[in-house]
Amino acid sequence: MEKLASSKEDDKTKETKQKQIEQQIKTIEAQIARESNRSASTANSDAAASPAKPPTNDNILRVANANDIATATTNSEGRFDIRI
Repeated sequence: MEKLASSKEDDKTKETKQKQIEQQIKTIEAQIARESNRSASTANSDAAASPAKPPTNDNILRVANANDIATATTNSEGRFDIRI
């Protein structure tokens, strides 16, 4: 009789543990789904909000063409002032 009672307790313990594990799996799956949705919506909003633009940097040196050189002036110190 004692073995039968302990066997029933073992079965209940196993069922309880199985239910706990199943609940943990559901919770983890829900977290993964939320993270996936959040990542996807962030990526979509970033792409929609800012289309790809080349970086602008006004301090980049550029090559002057003949027309730029022909229309160049000098500044107050006598240095050439070529605007491109």
